[in-house]
Amino acid sequence: MEKILDYLKNNRVVQGALVLGGVAASAYLVYQRVNESKQEENVLSLDERINQIIQNAQIQQYMQYQFYDLQTLMDFTDLFTEMAIPEFREMVFKFREERRELMHIDKQKYYKSIVDYNNEMLMIVGKQSQKLLKYEGYNDEYMRVAISIFMREPQYQQKIVYSLAKVKSSVASSDVTLSVEDAQSIIAFFIKYVQSQPEILVHLVKYIVQQNQNTGQVHPALKTALYDQLYLEKGFEEEDYLVVGLTDEFLNDPITQKIQRQYSETLTQFIQYHSE
Repeated sequence: MEKILDYLKNNRVVQGALVLGGVAASAYLVYQRVNESKQEENVLSLDERINQIIQNAQIQQYMQYQFYDLQTLMDFTDLFTEMAIPEFREMVFKFREERRELMHIDKQKYYKSIVDYNNEMLMIVGKQSQKLLKYEGYNDEYMRVAISIFMREPQYQQKIVYSLAKVKSSVASSDVTLSVEDAQSIIAFFIKYVQSQPEILVHLVKYIVQQNQNTGQVHPALKTALYDQLYLEKGFEEEDYLVVGLTDEFLNDPITQKIQRQYSETLTQFIQYHSE
């Protein structure tokens, strides 16, 4: 899965989409939720789902290469997301505690911890395919070629956006319940905070650019830092927001769509200005 991990870390289209500010991404989230609600009536065990996907897999061929078709790749991506959740739960709390301690002690280590956290999350999701090697009929080479071919397909990029958001929302506390208006207020808080040009975000952008010579990791890193600020000032975590942020009610709200576009534009302008 090294190819997809490198692509996710460095591709600006995917990383920009992770802001969840695009209309296309929002529309896809609605579509995905409808699909999932239709499948809830026929709940299968993990083993049954794996075998079902393998049995229904469609194989395509280009020149001498064989690979899973786009729908099969997306079905496996859903599966990897679900399989990654237990490991992600352990990782998120560990990184969060360490990172927020560093915020007040050593800013350089804080920035590095943010980058490490986002990379580790991608690694957790990406490495799940190795667990399928024991299943008869699964072909990891078909998977690798499929990722190489479809990684720039908008539908697959949107699937990745949704999958990562779903993994993050899995750790939400049942003690916190936010409304659509609360979630919109959180986005407004992010916009106002970024527009204030805080040094901690400015130096984070410069740190990543200096370390990596690209801005592919800046969007998710900024979001992580913003959620740290949200917790410090409001007491809410990223997953608390995502529980509402993945709902049809939130995504279909005209106010949400307007404010998400503004959020995406604000982050993009901030990154462009401070990356030079």
